[in-house]
Amino acid sequence: MTVSWPGSILSPCSTGSPGAWMRSFPASASGWKQASRCAGWTVRDVLGHLAAGEDYHQACLDGTVAGFLARFAERSGTDMDW
Repeated sequence: MTVSWPGSILSPCSTGSPGAWMRSFPASASGWKQASRCAGWTVRDVLGHLAAGEDYHQACLDGTVAGFLARFAERSGTDMDW
């Protein structure tokens, strides 16, 4: 089963408001396990990837990349190869 997103997952404004965009995500645990439009990735995988990228970019802007990477490693993160 493929999840059908209202608008683009990359554009919260495509649904009219960030709140509406967030409400478009699955409400149930099983919904997060559904296949996404990215082959081999679940809905959870895609959102996690986007969130991690945003956190990394914010750390770059804040000058806190070393701390970000340390916290990433503490949570067993092993791959930041973008």
